[in-house]
Amino acid sequence: MEIKLTDRGNAPVRLVACFSEQKPASHHLDANLTQIIHGVMKREEFSPKFGTTLVLTPGGDNPRHIILIGLGAVEEFTPEKARRAAGKALKQAIKLKGDQLDINLADFGAAIPPEELGRAISEGALLAGYKFDKYVSERKDNPVHMV
Repeated sequence: MEIKLTDRGNAPVRLVACFSEQKPASHHLDANLTQIIHGVMKREEFSPKFGTTLVLTPGGDNPRHIILIGLGAVEEFTPEKARRAAGKALKQAIKLKGDQLDINLADFGAAIPPEELGRAISEGALLAGYKFDKYVSERKDNPVHMV
């Protein structure tokens, strides 16, 4: 699996981080997708408690799927929570059969220094994508090859 830290991507699966007391970080999406996300939040179909996820399939090609992930309260957000959120997002992307996953570091706020946040997200994605298959006769490749 290849992990690239960029400020903007166009992968088929995109992560949108949601803190409890803030609007979802959907500034990197077009206006229609942002409106869909805000509608879901307004109708309370998704709660931004830590670890909750919701997959939206808007019907376009970029992105094909949007993963909303709850991060809880900003003041309680830690590198460990970032690591766990990234791992959960990668597992969800694998279920969706996406070959790439976009995670925008700016969505996670400024509570954690960017280097530490990038390291935590990378570790979470690597750990979630790891599969011990030394003794398995028929190996299956991880469908997500770039985060």
